[in-house]
Amino acid sequence: MIARFKRAAREQTGSFTLEASVSIPVLLIAVIALISFSLMLYNRSELYVTAAAAVDRTAYAWDNSSKDLLTGSYSLGQSDGLYWRLASDSLSDAFRFLVPNEDTQLPLPAGDADSSADSLPRSKLRRAGVELPRSIVGSLRYTNRLYDRVVQASVERQARVPKLVDSWFIPSTSVELKSSVTDPVELLRTVDLVRTFSGRLKELFSRRDPAIPLPESPSVPRPEMQFTSEKEAAAFLRSLLGSPSAVYVTTPSGQQRKLDSLDPDGLFHEAKFGYTSKTEAVENQIAKDLELLRSAGQVKGVVWHFFRDSRNGKVGPSKPLRKELEKRGIVVVIHG
Repeated sequence: MIARFKRAAREQTGSFTLEASVSIPVLLIAVIALISFSLMLYNRSELYVTAAAAVDRTAYAWDNSSKDLLTGSYSLGQSDGLYWRLASDSLSDAFRFLVPNEDTQLPLPAGDADSSADSLPRSKLRRAGVELPRSIVGSLRYTNRLYDRVVQASVERQARVPKLVDSWFIPSTSVELKSSVTDPVELLRTVDLVRTFSGRLKELFSRRDPAIPLPESPSVPRPEMQFTSEKEAAAFLRSLLGSPSAVYVTTPSGQQRKLDSLDPDGLFHEAKFGYTSKTEAVENQIAKDLELLRSAGQVKGVVWHFFRDSRNGKVGPSKPLRKELEKRGIVVVIHG
């Protein structure tokens, strides 16, 4: 019996089967775990890239809700209005230390929610939210602290791993990202405003001896503005600006436009007489002026002057016309 056991111990038959039955399950489990871990990393990376693209594109197009999120293009004349930064940009967030206030928030997925009552910031968030896959849940938020405007995303998605090993890993993947809203146009306006008025304020407050009387300048009689026609008003405007005569130019579309006065700085001054309504002829003039502005030629800006009709005392544009001029960036000056 002992000899038989010694002989069996020296026998090599069946050793491969025994080793394989032990090592193959271990190797199989290791391969499945490695594949599942790779899927988890891929899911997290894909979620991060998707959320980052959403917040970056939203922040980039924040200054105009009509901008395409991919290209940044928008149709001519489409904007959020002149004062949206004051009235429709969650400015109250900056005063939450005085009045309790929450950030503008959009739950995800956003496809089925009612959007008719959305505020302007929430509608901008919704444009990005509807582009996200429905498997992503969480929220998009916008915060305005005056010095820092931020679009944030807190999102998560169920992990897509084989059911055999789904209990080995975290059931969902979550990321949090944010992107700052930049507004270069508004920054340039603010810097220009500060540069314009800082010197005047410094000069005003730096006067040390106000008791010294200033020499009186001889009184110059103001020219009387009594006009009975638009031709007289245009001539008076040219005399003020030192322009010898009207200038005729051709717009990029081939139409001719009469410029009542063009000053050395490239400002085109248009003279209007009496009460002016938004007629078809006036709208054509506005369209030509916009063409000249966008062509980056000799016209750098447009100013419309309105002079009083001395016969009936009427002056100025109608409300629709004034709104249209201000919307197009044309300066309105009313002479009493």
